[in-house]
Amino acid sequence: MLYALDADRGRAVLASVEPETVAGPGAPGAPEHGPLPEFFGAEDHRYFHAETAPAELAAPAAVVTGADASAGRRTVTLCLASRRGAAEAVLFLDGARVLHYEVDGCPGEGRGGEDDNWSLWLYGLPAEGRTVTVTVADDGPLRLRLMDRTDGVPPGALPPGDGPPGPALPAPALGSGMLCNATWVSASTALA
Repeated sequence: MLYALDADRGRAVLASVEPETVAGPGAPGAPEHGPLPEFFGAEDHRYFHAETAPAELAAPAAVVTGADASAGRRTVTLCLASRRGAAEAVLFLDGARVLHYEVDGCPGEGRGGEDDNWSLWLYGLPAEGRTVTVTVADDGPLRLRLMDRTDGVPPGALPPGDGPPGPALPAPALGSGMLCNATWVSASTALA
């Protein structure tokens, strides 16, 4: 079970690997089934999902602290932080070919310029955030999306009939590893 909120659009979904945990008893229609690209980019995990009421949760922050473009390359330095105290986050740069990246001054390894759907998963995110520098193979517009993750589902997010919601209900982790048993909040930033 997971709850995902798009803070830019005020849209939220409840998703699970089991349809009955999303729809709840007596819910109209069946939940949709498929990936959630607006939240998880190119990740192909499939969920049963249905829209739900958006909770009042602070969006993560991506603050540009430096930018440079030359010779068909663009380098952007960001401070990424959670306003909800989340210790985990993921940065998506959809449609950007990442040539190099650093986290807190340490060069990244592995996945670089292989495709145009790049993501960086951050664990142990401190309250002050992390500094991330990315160099992409284009100096055109860049859209980044930052999502933070906390354990459990917000109170009141479960379908009716599942009992009283209690504080930050820890839902069972079914399926796709760390994506489940979580509340995800996303926010996007467009850079010209």
